[in-house]
This record gives sequence, structure tokens and C-alpha cells, in this order.
Amino acid sequence: MSLGAASSTGRRTTTARMADRRQQVIEAAAALMARDGFHAVSMQAIAQRTQVSVGSLYQYFEDKDDLLLAVITSVLEVFGKDLPAAMDGIADPVRRLAAGFDAYCRALDRHRDAAVLAYRESRTLPRQGRRLVQQLEIDTTRPLVDAIADGQATGILDPEVPGSLIAFDMVVLAQAWALKHWHFAALVDLDGYVATQLAVVLRSMVVPRRRSAYPDLLRRAARVS
Repeated sequence: MSLGAASSTGRRTTTARMADRRQQVIEAAAALMARDGFHAVSMQAIAQRTQVSVGSLYQYFEDKDDLLLAVITSVLEVFGKDLPAAMDGIADPVRRLAAGFDAYCRALDRHRDAAVLAYRESRTLPRQGRRLVQQLEIDTTRPLVDAIADGQATGILDPEVPGSLIAFDMVVLAQAWALKHWHFAALVDLDGYVATQLAVVLRSMVVPRRRSAYPDLLRRAARVS
């Protein structure tokens, strides 16, 4: 290996290591802030959780507000990747919508701390940070909006229902799994939650003459205890 190639490999390794460490800090901050509240958690506590010095944290984040913004945007970026990956290649708009909702719920389940924190603390962000979060929410919901629009254009979904409104309703339903997990987890597992909420939404949207094509989506609502 040449000296130049070795140097390039070393830089990539260092960059990857820094990215991993930054993600560890984000995850630690999400857990602590979701548990104790944004204002109660110090940078010192986050540093102790991640076993780094306080000074090292400032290599990644300007201050605690910047870290909070990173926590919130990180989970939105997951949605931005997971929804298109789950929905791409599915021609049927209803099944594409179902796949997107399923992916949204599963991403939230993996990042419940960040989701709770985003709901509870995003209002404390500076105006520019709030605007960024709002735009990311719009962008990550777009695949659901588009699937609904396709379903309406093909006569499968009720055209009188505002697609953007329903898409954001579905986002709220997905978020509820994280926000009220303490309650829902005692009643139904994630698969059952997704199936039940999806059936409720689709029963209100799929026009009667097209419902026979989706028995698995419309009739699989889970029983809750």
C-alpha cells in the first residue's frame, strides 16, 4: 500500500470513528433527556454516560441546544431513509401506504427516546431549529402524501379526503406508539398496533367497491386485552 493510500484509509477510519462517537452521544442524550427532561440534563451527565470528556462533546456540538437539535433531526433522518426504502417498488398505492406506515412505526419503536424528546422539547429550540424540524417533518411525510394522492387518482381511495391531512394523522398515530408506549405495550405488540391502526385508517379511505382487494389490511385489526 502506498503512503497516500494508507493516509486516505486512515482518514476514513478516523471519520467513521468520529461519526460513531457522535451517534453514541446523540443516543445517550436522547435517553437522558427523555427520562429527566432537557433542562435537567447537563453536558457533564451526557459525557459521563458516553465515557468521554465534556470538552470532547464540544468537538461535535456547539452547545446543549445544538445537541437537542441533533437528537431530533437524527430520528427524522431515519424516517427519511426508511420510508422510501420500504415503499419503493410497490405499485399498488394502498399497499405502498401500508408499507410506509409500518416503516414509520418500526423506526419510532427503535428510537422511542428521541421521539418522546422531539414531542416534548422541540418548542425549546431556537426559531431556526424549529423551522428545520418542521421542514423535515413535511419532507419525511411526503411519501405518505404521495401514496394517498396516487390512490385517489386511481379511484381506490376517497378523493374527498384531504391527503395531507390523512398522512399527518397517520404520523400522529405512529408517534402515539412511542408517546404512549407505557400504555399500549401492555395491550398489544407492535405488529398488532400497526395492523389495528392501519385497518382503522384504510376502512375510512378505501372506497367500498375496492375493499375486496385488501382483506389482509382491512380485517386484521388486533384484539387488545
